[in-house]
Amino acid sequence: MAKQDIEALLLEIRQLRDGPSTPEARRRFQQILSRGPSLAVARVASIIAASGQRDLEKHLVPAFDRFCQNPLKSDKGCQGKQAIARALLELESAQGGLFMTGVRHIQMEPAFGKPVDTAAGLRGLCAMGLITMSHPAAFDEAADLLADRDPEAREGAARALGHSGDDRAASVLRLKIRAGDEEERVLDACYRALFSVSWSSGVDLAARQLESPDDEVACRAAFALGESRRLEAIEPLQNAFVTSRSRQVRAAAAGSVAWIPGDEAFNWLVERVRSEPGPVARELLTAVATQLVDEGRRSELVRIARRREDADLTSALVAFEDREHVP
Repeated sequence: MAKQDIEALLLEIRQLRDGPSTPEARRRFQQILSRGPSLAVARVASIIAASGQRDLEKHLVPAFDRFCQNPLKSDKGCQGKQAIARALLELESAQGGLFMTGVRHIQMEPAFGKPVDTAAGLRGLCAMGLITMSHPAAFDEAADLLADRDPEAREGAARALGHSGDDRAASVLRLKIRAGDEEERVLDACYRALFSVSWSSGVDLAARQLESPDDEVACRAAFALGESRRLEAIEPLQNAFVTSRSRQVRAAAAGSVAWIPGDEAFNWLVERVRSEPGPVARELLTAVATQLVDEGRRSELVRIARRREDADLTSALVAFEDREHVP
């Protein structure tokens, strides 16, 4: 289809979007799904999901199958298949066959340098679809996807396992965290998923990871605990700040405590600034300077530090003051 024809079709779709349930719109959507280009199908799929037209779901599946045939030509960038999978997820559709096809689909496309797999996001979406519909192969497929060569797919697998709310996901998530990943976002997703399906298992593993001799491993665990915003995360972070020999890990632990809301976390920061030796208090202040966003609490820490009249705290106070003057 010529570029100008595609642009005209997309304009038509935008005009139909305001009345997606009219007979005219529904008829046209069916026509586009049956033979339209992938970009147009992607737009229509999104409209169908947003308007909740479940009876049009049956037309999405053949469109997906069509784009699996000669996909580099019919669905460049995998945009049509991804939009369809996302729409079926939003419609809570139990399309096990489609999701099984999508979770294993690889689409290598020419790019500058090596070919690029454009189906990584699709695999993650389809893993979520299998989990959502409680497909019997859902956990096996998601576990396999955690070893995918593309980080986007691995991250999608972690999100899917976290969405399951099932304790069975905890073991495979623990294994993945212990094995590590070159992409921080994948490990972050695994921690979030593990905390979601089993907080006790997650905090136990994070506490153990905080003791790792590898600073990157320990810091990742600290950040994950802080990001959880849960009060139960305070104790392992406090212990890491007190016992770790690594300045990097202590800084990550203190900064992560600052993310946790409530008085317990803040009172611990106050007590550390008030009572720790100057170099240690300076280390803590520097760590939380960019993490503690509540201006009232920031000001209180600054007042306590200034009362000590300790030269070791001067540089840390400058970091706080610089943050306070950021517009």
